[in-house]
Amino acid sequence: MDPPLRLVGAEDAIDDFSDDATQADRNVVYEALFAIVDGSVEEQYDVRSEDGRYQIELGRDLEVRGGIDEESFSVESIDRQPPGAEEPETP
Repeated sequence: MDPPLRLVGAEDAIDDFSDDATQADRNVVYEALFAIVDGSVEEQYDVRSEDGRYQIELGRDLEVRGGIDEESFSVESIDRQPPGAEEPETP
């Protein structure tokens, strides 16, 4: 069993998100962060990862983005996506 990941560098993103978020949205985000720590995130959420970066679609039009390595992960943004928003095309 792999050791749990440590959360580093998330305070600003969580504070910015929490200022205007409902308690229900905060709960969804916190559950996803715990899922990253315990390694179950890919079983519970739509996760895209590449080159040490990840994006988690949480439902409720929420997504979390950040960085990840073998020992820790960071949260760089927690954003609400408008309903029906599409991913920007990569040139």
